[in-house]
Amino acid sequence: MLIFSEAAKRIKDEYDVTLKHVKLTDTSDAVSRVLAEKAANKHNKGSVDLIWINGENFRAMKDNDLLFDPFSQTLPNYSAFVDENARQSLTQDFGTPVDGMESPWGMAQIVFIYDTETLKNPPTSMQQLLAYAKVNPGRITYPEPPQYLGVTFLKQALYETSINKKVLSQPVNTVDFNGITEPLWSLS
Repeated sequence: MLIFSEAAKRIKDEYDVTLKHVKLTDTSDAVSRVLAEKAANKHNKGSVDLIWINGENFRAMKDNDLLFDPFSQTLPNYSAFVDENARQSLTQDFGTPVDGMESPWGMAQIVFIYDTETLKNPPTSMQQLLAYAKVNPGRITYPEPPQYLGVTFLKQALYETSINKKVLSQPVNTVDFNGITEPLWSLS
């Protein structure tokens, strides 16, 4: 919490804004709170000023007009460090166009860790991982969705098994979900 307290002091000194960290059990609780305040026509002095949201919560907030105007390209380091052409994930999050209302933070990656003493030739594909898991029950694990890394694991598996990867970058409501995801489900 040292970094937070240093940031809070600097923000108070420079901008006369009090930064208060409120811990959440689930970010969707804060999203629900903002949605409830909007429904109650409470448009000033709400209970949430700033929130770090994931793709699913971003979509919920955007769909309910709960986000501020586009801002990302006006951030001081945006033009210096963001290559908009590098990744589709800068223009979409969870299949939803971000329209400049989300700041890129980083590119999610999943890293598989294994013990080189006990596994000389690790699986190098989802098909090999599934085959290994079937032969070695209980030796492969990942977080259960909707936990972020569990969802990320499934997205990686979907991407690898997809016949038409380009369609995965389109908004969800414009694709045939069952047809697109069929290769993933047929793995089992």
